Amino acid sequence: MPISKNHSYAGIDADSVLFLNVVSVSGDLHFRNLNYGVHAYRSNLNVEKVKFEQIQNYDSYGAPKGESGVAVYLNGYGSSMFLNQGGK
Repeated sequence: MPISKNHSYAGIDADSVLFLNVVSVSGDLHFRNLNYGVHAYRSNLNVEKVKFEQIQNYDSYGAPKGESGVAVYLNGYGSSMFLNQGGK
């Protein structure tokens, strides 16, 4: 496994997005070897039919303990946010 600095932070990194639709119609959208699959602040997300594989907690990114190494991370810091997840 390569050292952590050779891995991307997130497949998608969004901040204050009114609506982000992450949908794989054919089922071939994969997020692999990332710290976050989707990382978002103050955003509204719809995530469907997406595969997350080997999402890792890479300490070198400086995320607070327990807030990295997840497929979908959403934080609103007191503002409104919405996450709809669908799939098997």
